[in-house]
Amino acid sequence: MTKEEILTKARRENQGKDIVDLEIQSKSRGIAGAAAMVLGAILNIRGSFPIFWVMFFCYLAVWGFSNFAFGIKCGRRKGRIVWLIYGLFMFVMTVFAVIRLIAETKAGTV
Repeated sequence: MTKEEILTKARRENQGKDIVDLEIQSKSRGIAGAAAMVLGAILNIRGSFPIFWVMFFCYLAVWGFSNFAFGIKCGRRKGRIVWLIYGLFMFVMTVFAVIRLIAETKAGTV
């Protein structure tokens, strides 16, 4: 495979986007998500915001499932099962947080 064929294939797979741009976008999203979670945690210190926990656990569940899915897509074997278990655990925690949110909403404490 020549250099031109590799570049053409990479452009086709990345829909014409530069690899560096894709990496910058990916890192930016990760930093933004982490900053949002830290801000939510700081706000949660002052009072009970059960909606924060729903968002927090949901974010982490999606992160775990997406790492598992991208691991399959990229053909990586190492760590895929760990990401799946992590995503499932965070999904269960999300369900519990939603149940708590509903209970507190019905009780009028939110």
